[in-house]
Amino acid sequence: GPTAKLPPAPFGRKLNWRHVGAVEGTIFEDLGTDPKAGAPVDVAALRNLLGSDVEARKDVPTAPAPKPAQDQLTVFDQNRARNLEICMTRIKVDTKVLASQIATFDVNAAGSMLGDLEMLELLLGLQLTAEETSALQALPEGDTRVRGVEVVMRPLACVPRLQSRLRLLIFRLKMVEHHRRAGDNLHILRLACRQLCDSHSLKSVLRIVLSMGNYLNHGVNGSQDLAVRGFKMESLSNLKQFRGKDAASGITLMHLLVLQIAGYGKPGGPADSKVVSLLLAELQMVPQAAKIDVGEVAADVMSFKREVGFVESERQLASQTPPGPPPGVGWPRQQQPSEVVTDLAFRAATMAADLDDALLQMEGAAERALVFLGERAPNAAQRHMATQTAYLHSETAKLLANIADFAGSLKQAESQVTADAYRFLKVLMPEVAENYSPPKVPVDPTGTKTGGVVTLPNGRRLPPGAVKMMGDGVPVRRTNTRGVKSQAAPEEPKEPKEDVAVSKEQIQVQVKEDQPPAATTDTAVAAAGASKKPQSDDVQVRQADFFAAMLERRRRAAHGDGDSEDGRRGSGADSPWEETS
Repeated sequence: GPTAKLPPAPFGRKLNWRHVGAVEGTIFEDLGTDPKAGAPVDVAALRNLLGSDVEARKDVPTAPAPKPAQDQLTVFDQNRARNLEICMTRIKVDTKVLASQIATFDVNAAGSMLGDLEMLELLLGLQLTAEETSALQALPEGDTRVRGVEVVMRPLACVPRLQSRLRLLIFRLKMVEHHRRAGDNLHILRLACRQLCDSHSLKSVLRIVLSMGNYLNHGVNGSQDLAVRGFKMESLSNLKQFRGKDAASGITLMHLLVLQIAGYGKPGGPADSKVVSLLLAELQMVPQAAKIDVGEVAADVMSFKREVGFVESERQLASQTPPGPPPGVGWPRQQQPSEVVTDLAFRAATMAADLDDALLQMEGAAERALVFLGERAPNAAQRHMATQTAYLHSETAKLLANIADFAGSLKQAESQVTADAYRFLKVLMPEVAENYSPPKVPVDPTGTKTGGVVTLPNGRRLPPGAVKMMGDGVPVRRTNTRGVKSQAAPEEPKEPKEDVAVSKEQIQVQVKEDQPPAATTDTAVAAAGASKKPQSDDVQVRQADFFAAMLERRRRAAHGDGDSEDGRRGSGADSPWEETS
């Protein structure tokens, strides 16, 4: 192919294609060398499509790019000026007044803007550089040639150490909440660790788990010959995953643990044990503490202490700086900055000391809990490792999470066993299940004590609106009999009466009597012609059944057999009410 440089595109745009290097023997061999072909390109049409070519546009003068006025005084470039304008538009404050309050720490004046945390954080995010600050301070005040954004930003640039002052003001607003949040978390963690060491119920439950594990793994049953003397708390989560031979039943070692805690396998029946309830009460702070990130709380305390150190350094600088307004602004001095910073430094140092003491107490309680529950050996080497804060915090978080998960699983298993103890006893303790009788459930027919939930005499609980109260206060469950035929309640035998039996002939006579009088011949013929289809046998049978039921109700009403609401509704398979024992 040709190696010479190809000419440029006349319209400044190119068609995206790939060149064929060798055209010999291809369809393109004679396409570009045939003199009879002429010029197949309509250049005029291309110009109409794409506009004038590059050569024609060279003589057309182009409009110069907009340039700022020669006499306008600017500091920021276009992008930086646009971002600053957007930020200052959101603030909508007089920067001269705001700069005066920041310079003098006028936090107690009426209408002070230094309590707006969002505004202060937005100003801190502007991050004026040293070059921008110097250039803004050098601008002549009141000169009309200064651009608008520079006019707005100049008072803030004249405040000495603007970024440091903004940081102090932001910490002043966040200090109390920061101290409260960290202190509360440390208090919860410390109480949870103490509860782990003081719980007697936890020790009783772990004793049963230890015995179960020794027999399962080593066949040892007895406290004197235990093959394993202790286990890690993370092993407790395996109890709810250890299923029996019938995995579909969902019965696990956790349910067996609940039965043994309650004493179902002991002679004399189940002792009314409250070990699980006591355990949950004694460890009531553990689930809440497990949701707290111990390392994050420690980092929160360290962040507070760093801010306190920054405030102290600013206090020392403020005490060495003579009071007075910043240059180029001319506002009066309202309050010496050193007084406000000194008060802030004193309060912050007191709060930091409280947090530091609370952190040390929490770490001490956590180390004792780790050693007490066998997570750390009580020797010098391990205790030295536990003093490493990051390691201690991670181990404490794992311990709390394991105990909280075990307590939640134990509570769930207890509720399942309590709801249907016979199902678990039948599988785990069949000899106990033979003599088991469910505890009596107090009947609450009106549901006034349970928010409308009615408890039937058999212990079954029904939702509100699912029962109907009879005259003597006995709850009767309302059932949906649509498509379902329920067995009618047995009726009391009654003395036979002469007119009780109603034959089919009497029903047909009654049907004829209840029908309207026969129409005339012309009317009957017209009605017969207007009817679409004669009635089928099924329709006639249903009508006969209807009139039979109607006659039965009339008979019962005439003989005083009852005309209650239930009687009118019907009985047996057609009744929507069903008594539940």
